[in-house]
Amino acid sequence: MIYRVIIPMVPRPQDRPRLATIAGHARAYKTKGSYQWEAAVAFYLDQVLPPSVLTGAVRVDVCCVYHRPAYMSKPSKKTGGLLGGYSGGREWKTDRPDLDNDLKSVFDAMKARWRDDCQWCLGVVAKVYAALGEMPHVEVVIRQDLGDPRETWERWTA
Repeated sequence: MIYRVIIPMVPRPQDRPRLATIAGHARAYKTKGSYQWEAAVAFYLDQVLPPSVLTGAVRVDVCCVYHRPAYMSKPSKKTGGLLGGYSGGREWKTDRPDLDNDLKSVFDAMKARWRDDCQWCLGVVAKVYAALGEMPHVEVVIRQDLGDPRETWERWTA
């Protein structure tokens, strides 16, 4: 089965845990914004995923689409094309946040939908700038029918 979810929100990478001392004991906690983002993502996932918990090996593909910076959107007065040689389509995002932090935030939002994120056995993760006119969002595709591991690996690495 394949489940596709578009989360119409600006991607939010996983924050570093905050630390506090309560009654002499150190305690780590997440920010309020992290909890709110995870709850919103979980809401969108619940609209598509079955009510039962996902079991077995899972493939999760995630594409985080960020705001396109202004310098990638400026048209040339001479040619009409974009300055800097950029296209109007999506562009790779090679600056912060780190890709793994984008993935962690999505996985934390999925925690009620599977036993554990160790079930994630395969996937593609990308972070890009939005195309002209495209709004920031997160695309998630979840598959449970992975097939034979050796054949899948050979197909992916060919």
